[in-house]
Amino acid sequence: MARAEADLRAALDGDSTITIAWATLGDLLWTKGSTAESMIAARRALEADTYLAEAYSIYNDLFFGDLMLGNFPEAGEWCRRGRTTFPGHWRFVECELTLMRHDIRRKADPDSAWRLVRKLEHMDPPDRARAEGRDYHPIYRRVVAATISARAGRPEVARAEIARARRETASDSTLSISLKYDEAYLRLVLGERDRAAQLLKEYVTARPLTSEYLARDPLLQALRLSAPNEKQTPVR
Repeated sequence: MARAEADLRAALDGDSTITIAWATLGDLLWTKGSTAESMIAARRALEADTYLAEAYSIYNDLFFGDLMLGNFPEAGEWCRRGRTTFPGHWRFVECELTLMRHDIRRKADPDSAWRLVRKLEHMDPPDRARAEGRDYHPIYRRVVAATISARAGRPEVARAEIARARRETASDSTLSISLKYDEAYLRLVLGERDRAAQLLKEYVTARPLTSEYLARDPLLQALRLSAPNEKQTPVR
């Protein structure tokens, strides 16, 4: 990773207009846990991307960067810009659902959340997502909507959905591990703090490089898990 970063910076020292180099550097910095610096690189990528050739991934990176920094209005703007530029793409509908979960200052609106889930199931059916290697996305969307339902005082909906998600991931260890992160926050919303902490410990054990990211994750501030120094983020 250090060698890749050095190569990218050397390339940009030679030509600061290489869009893909800025975008790749932003991804690398995100993976290292340097969220604020990754945002600077992503913004430079967008400035250099005259014809918006890389805009899809750049808008997505900027959305997640501001989301993790707690800059929810800014994250919402990147989501909106992505939806305007790529109106038929599921990613910029899914980001709206993700933002609803993260921004707890907004009143929980489960009806809108489940409406987005239905829209996403039409735009990006589960069979298509699985065919494209994105098996977890259909599960993720329902768990997020279930979390918003829990915040709105509908715990029975949340418990039913997490039971469904567990059944769907039971035979796939990779999906099961991915679910632990999203289930942990849902359990926290349900008031099951010990269960949430256990799930996160299991997640970090399986993916130890996520520990530093989780320590700063705005969703999980209440848990404040201690963790080693390795850095990596969950897949966006």
